[in-house]
Amino acid sequence: SWTVSDGMPVNSVTSLLQSRSGHLWLGTFDGLVRFDGVRFRTYNVSNTPGLAHNRITSVDEAADGRLLLGTDAGVLQLLDPAREHADVLWTTPVNRPNRVWTGPDGTLYTSLK
Repeated sequence: SWTVSDGMPVNSVTSLLQSRSGHLWLGTFDGLVRFDGVRFRTYNVSNTPGLAHNRITSVDEAADGRLLLGTDAGVLQLLDPAREHADVLWTTPVNRPNRVWTGPDGTLYTSLK
């Protein structure tokens, strides 16, 4: 297990993904964390241009390697790890947490809690 003393921003994880590049991506309520096996790197609103919300509830990888991020405020974001830049795709009108995933054919799916 990893904690704040190991480099995590918080002690709990809301979602987990191993990308095709081999990195572990951990959704937390204080941003998205990339773990390369040695170091943690946190992406949050204070250090990642375009990222609009820190409270990540789901992470999925798009076919092009960008990451789809669902948040507990209903904000769906797309993070480009290579550029370290994010874009908001949409915000639900009811501010409910969303989950996001891609199907085998690349179709984007989302659901509200």
